[in-house]
Amino acid sequence: MGLKIMQPHLGVEPNISVTQTTREMQRLFNSTRGGSVNESFLYFDGLGAAAWCEFASQEEYSKSFGDQTIFWVASEMIKSHLDETKFSKKKIDIIGLGAGDGKREAVLMQCLIDAYPDLSIHCHLIDTSYPLLLVAHSNLCSIFSKSARVTFQEHHGDFHRLPQMSDIFDSETSEHTLRVGTMFGATLGNLDNELRFIRDSLQAFKPGDLFLVDVMLGFASPQNEEHIMKQDPRFTPNTNTWRSGLEHWLESTLLQYRNHCPNIEFENVL
Repeated sequence: MGLKIMQPHLGVEPNISVTQTTREMQRLFNSTRGGSVNESFLYFDGLGAAAWCEFASQEEYSKSFGDQTIFWVASEMIKSHLDETKFSKKKIDIIGLGAGDGKREAVLMQCLIDAYPDLSIHCHLIDTSYPLLLVAHSNLCSIFSKSARVTFQEHHGDFHRLPQMSDIFDSETSEHTLRVGTMFGATLGNLDNELRFIRDSLQAFKPGDLFLVDVMLGFASPQNEEHIMKQDPRFTPNTNTWRSGLEHWLESTLLQYRNHCPNIEFENVL
């Protein structure tokens, strides 16, 4: 009987400590002075990750924030840029920062391989949530398991420390391969300091690489409060199902780490 050796698909970066993050979450959620919560904490453990996946799969959420037609436009821009550079025309590296469940990275890669038959893609998915990385691996396997043109690997790591991830950015082929960094899910707008991230972390990319990011635009002019209240799904009355899913996700982490938490109330303020 032959023995099949499985190749590891998950790498753990040295800057990640599950126990340290758990202690920090317990300290923050039980602070008597209150405070702000790092968004990454909301996906950190299995309970929060499961609640997020349930919320993100809702049809109302997809309609409001899940438009995928833009990925076709993005794939055309990437290929046009590649044609104008000296990088290899046969391969692209996708670096998914805060990749979560990996679904949006998967859509982008599918657009690229559908449109360009000679292109192969290697994808690195980076996230601090180990449970979501496992979800991402399952999602990508279900889509690309029969495609020899797409390979991928998950990295349990902090995208604020990209320059320290030498196995991704200092490989023998990295200088000759176009890297496309992606940051989806409006993650950039949730960072504590976007400029510091761009200055310190994105320096890991080389000249000619691309950074593809989505941001949430305003629903109306800041001076038109009435129009905002009508257009923003967080305020409109016909999105009760959408809001209940969001609040369930947020509650799951609060109830897990906050001692003696009998009542939780949410309010969206303009």
